[in-house]
Amino acid sequence: MTTPRINVNPKPCNCGHAAWLAGHHNGMVKHSDTCSSATLLLRCPLPRSVTFMVRLGECKQVRCIGSARRDGHAHALDCPAHPVAVSCSISGKTWEESAVIEVDGDYASGAAFLTAQRACVERWALVKALVLGHGDAQWKTEATVRLVEQRDAVYAALADMARAEEAALAAQRLIATHFLQTRERVHMSNPEERPSAGYLQAFVERLIEQVGAL
Repeated sequence: MTTPRINVNPKPCNCGHAAWLAGHHNGMVKHSDTCSSATLLLRCPLPRSVTFMVRLGECKQVRCIGSARRDGHAHALDCPAHPVAVSCSISGKTWEESAVIEVDGDYASGAAFLTAQRACVERWALVKALVLGHGDAQWKTEATVRLVEQRDAVYAALADMARAEEAALAAQRLIATHFLQTRERVHMSNPEERPSAGYLQAFVERLIEQVGAL
């Protein structure tokens, strides 16, 4: 299966009205050459299983305060509000299509399982929105705003890195053309093995961890 790709340049379009008239946005023609939102795709595998920390219920135990003072936890280990690890399976061939399809866990009641399932679905929706650059305006909490800022900074650096890699590949192709004229062999880098893709994968893995700990 082909590795899914992520656009690391999810900037708003600045083509303007003239570009619309010129047909740059009809789905068949690319953005204008100066448009800041020109798509820049990098390979990034879609994780098939993810573990999140979720709370299965509300705290109803006064002794949780003592537990917090004693070992640093906000809730006693047997308190419903104490976060537990919940694993879920992810489906889809692309990041756009990805979704939680199964939640694994042995919980005491059906209500707790439904709570875990709902939490996993919501957290994966946040992961996907962050990765794809969707829905940033709806996040108002301090934690999610920080994640958006982190994503923007990382993506900007990755976009610069990917452009530099593409320029290097173009130079290699030009060199290879001249070498072929002399019937010499030249080693060409694999365009699919970009360092920027490795950094993107590592960042997405870290992003999932951060969302899981919210």
